[in-house]
Amino acid sequence: MDELILYLAHLMKCAVTGETPQAIPDGISLSDIVRYAHLHSIDCCVFTALSRLGADKEYPAFKQLSEWNNAEIMRDTYQQHYLSKIAGLFEKNGIDSIILKGGVLKEIYPETYLRQSCDLDILTEDTEKAADVMKTLGF
Repeated sequence: MDELILYLAHLMKCAVTGETPQAIPDGISLSDIVRYAHLHSIDCCVFTALSRLGADKEYPAFKQLSEWNNAEIMRDTYQQHYLSKIAGLFEKNGIDSIILKGGVLKEIYPETYLRQSCDLDILTEDTEKAADVMKTLGF
């Protein structure tokens, strides 16, 4: 298990730095890598790194990883779109706010989708005005 964790950390580093990772060590299966990557929401980084390694794209576990990666790219695109709309409308309506956690951390990654996130965290004191704005956006 320790070897798998260390290899996942190596893949994360390679995804962010652009390096090509080392080959998958003996004793670690691609299925285990994919399962743990998904469990810890690091699918996109692992996919990016393994793609640089030239992983077998026809292997079922790699295909699954590719599908999760594509789904995350789509989710990230929607999140970035709505985050921009929300921030603009908050500013237009005089609502002081700050974007927290993943919404900000995504910006330090080479691609925002590499920092997987299922929600947007925005802090504001003016919750009533913020709720009205969010309702105009369909939330």
